Amino acid sequence: MRFKNNLSQTVKQNTTFPVLVVLLLLIFINILLQPSFFSYRAFRINLSSFTPLILLSMAQALIILLGYIDLSIGGAVTLINVVLAVMMKDSGISVVLAILCGILLGISIGIINGFVISILKLPAMVATFATSSIWFGLSLIIMPQPGGYIPPFFYRSYKMSLGFIPAPLLLISFAVILWIIVSKRPFYRYLYAVGGNAFASDASGINVKKLRFQAFMLSGFFTSLGAIAVTCQAASGDASIGTPFTLRSIAAVIVGGVAFSGGKGNMAGAILGALVFGILDNVVFFANIPSLYQEFIRGSIIIAALALAVIPNIKRLNPMGEI
Repeated sequence: MRFKNNLSQTVKQNTTFPVLVVLLLLIFINILLQPSFFSYRAFRINLSSFTPLILLSMAQALIILLGYIDLSIGGAVTLINVVLAVMMKDSGISVVLAILCGILLGISIGIINGFVISILKLPAMVATFATSSIWFGLSLIIMPQPGGYIPPFFYRSYKMSLGFIPAPLLLISFAVILWIIVSKRPFYRYLYAVGGNAFASDASGINVKKLRFQAFMLSGFFTSLGAIAVTCQAASGDASIGTPFTLRSIAAVIVGGVAFSGGKGNMAGAILGALVFGILDNVVFFANIPSLYQEFIRGSIIIAALALAVIPNIKRLNPMGEI
């Protein structure tokens, strides 16, 4: 009896357990529909497809852990994508410079969001919705029509492997290692503290405004990595390419067990949530579901996943004001 109670308590405290169950169930269904699922070729193709959402879910998770939602991630991805497509030429130097500019642009977008929310004290959803419109508008000015130029050697490298390690896995590994390093710093503890109770954190001596800036900057960096992966996949620039990623990244993070209210959940759950969406797309594709019903099926499965992942963790929350 004691073992069962301990097991039940562990499951309740582990926010990644429900999404892991959903993921394993979807993988099982995917295996039935796609017998070659465990082949190296299928693994490499799937991973290259899942990588953008994984990286962007990591970016979104940082902001949701802080107690906010970033509606500008899709616009940021689009702006970085068109900048890369405009700057890149056939020379290696131009590619390196474009990537550096893309990363700096992502961090700068994070700084701007942090300034608007922390200094100007605008509501995060309204502020990031507004900045999203700015990023999409700038993207259209830079590239009114899809196009630009991505060197073949650059986007083909995304489909290559280092030994048996696919290039997208290296990109994900870099992001995960960076997060592991961050999790050893005080910033990690402060992030959860501020997300859980900003007033109490401020009273305890945490520089809340500084932490918010740091969180948005790091989120911007992860967003730039996701935008680079999106650009490699598309092999071109498009002023609407990032549109689907805003809501998908939010849904992936919430499915992964990160609380909307902030301060609860972890990055592993966000990554698993992104994988749920990737495997779900596979299931819908290999099940040969007519296009008319695909969105209905996706939505129904996502609601079921949300119910399993979120409902057991719902608590009565005291609304907290902003600092």
